Amino acid sequence: MKIRREQLGAFARPIGRNRVCRLAAHLRRAFPQRFEAWAAEALQRWAHQAMEAAAKYDIEEEYDFCRFADLTTLLGPGFADSGGFEWAGRLLSDRSIPASRRLDEVVERIRRELGVSAAGSGGTKGPGSADGTKEHDR
Repeated sequence: MKIRREQLGAFARPIGRNRVCRLAAHLRRAFPQRFEAWAAEALQRWAHQAMEAAAKYDIEEEYDFCRFADLTTLLGPGFADSGGFEWAGRLLSDRSIPASRRLDEVVERIRRELGVSAAGSGGTKGPGSADGTKEHDR
């Protein structure tokens, strides 16, 4: 059986759409007040844009997409290129460090800069998710 390139694309599209839908659902759970009034299509566009921005840094894991989208929601699109977080763009671009570790460092440094404590320390919510926990910890 021979599969043509166009057919492979058809297999890939639903996977991409499913990832966007899962990220949109994560964002709606993580930021209920922010996204409660958003139509599903608008939230999926937001999620897709965040995923495209994350892909620029070779971020591929779903958990990392969630964290990057959380940061985008909290700090604004393009946060890693402007707004005082340019260092984040430089760190995220350093391909000598695995993507998850780069994102760990960015999240922790932003927490420190914003005075936000990590989950489990009894403090304020922070980047990574709305309540500071990992998606798989819920």
